[in-house]
Amino acid sequence: MKYLYNKYLKRMRAFYLFNNRILSHIAFWLAILFMYTFFPFIYKGNFWEILKNNLFFLPQDIIAVYFVLYVLFPKYLVPLKLFRFILFTLITIIFLTSISIFVTNYILPKLYYTEAAESIPEQFSNSLFILLSITGMAATIKYVRLNIINQFQKAEISMKQMESELKYLRSQINPHFLFNSLNNIDELIYEDQEKASKAIFYLSEILRYVLKESELKTVEAPQEIEFIENYINFIRFSFKNKDFIQCSIEGVYSNRQIPPLLFIPIIENAVKYVDRKAKPTGIDIKFTFNKNQFQLECTNHVSEFINTNNKNGIGLKNLKRRLELSYPDNHLLDISQNGNLFRVQLKIWE
Repeated sequence: MKYLYNKYLKRMRAFYLFNNRILSHIAFWLAILFMYTFFPFIYKGNFWEILKNNLFFLPQDIIAVYFVLYVLFPKYLVPLKLFRFILFTLITIIFLTSISIFVTNYILPKLYYTEAAESIPEQFSNSLFILLSITGMAATIKYVRLNIINQFQKAEISMKQMESELKYLRSQINPHFLFNSLNNIDELIYEDQEKASKAIFYLSEILRYVLKESELKTVEAPQEIEFIENYINFIRFSFKNKDFIQCSIEGVYSNRQIPPLLFIPIIENAVKYVDRKAKPTGIDIKFTFNKNQFQLECTNHVSEFINTNNKNGIGLKNLKRRLELSYPDNHLLDISQNGNLFRVQLKIWE
């Protein structure tokens, strides 16, 4: 998730640096001037005459383009009033082309003492084509540019929504856990003050981690494992047999980064639905860290059948959503039940 967001920000910065408005407009008109001077020069010769005429008509082209882009475009094309946009664009171009014909036949001959080499219909069709093509290119560039910006904005909004949703999902990790924990400690105080003191220590470590690390996108795996071990040690106080919960870890995880509080809903779910009368081991938790993969397998005995689609609690539902947002294409969450044995397996590929 963090990698995708940083990559997106880099693309946005590169896009806006390239998309400097003044430079892009200057580049556009230089390209137009070059194109409509260079190519006629190849076929007709007399480069300077062609350039001089193009410079003379350049203000007319600029008026046409910017009138279409900044008056007609936002008024008709953005609201998808396509017919009106085309109609008024054609009217604008025909009007300016008529002015062009008038200038060519009645002003230029007096200034340069030359006569037009083409008839008025030929002049009109050529001028109309040139002005229409320039305006069409400018409108196309603007339309594509607006679509690109719109896509980036949608992507940014979507990214922010995903971030907000992930924060919300992290904040929903069993909010009644604290109240249950306080009740358990209250009972321990009367039974065994030493156990109660240890339980308060584990609870304080759990709350410290949740408050400090839960807002981060990823944490070091040893920190997360330590948090889970504190949680398991704390939960053990609610069972008569300390071996009722077993936890094992395989593989090297010292240099790994994992999302905080990702595994805890699975363990919470096992604790919530475990059959407390079952013989040890009632809950078996196994972490496995490989080179490009890490996984958690959690099994627990249940006293009666649990509909894994409807009764697995909001914790696992939130977990599914977090995985969809953070690991859309590289995770596997398998929830199954065989008799009174409930099993959850989570695999994540990096």
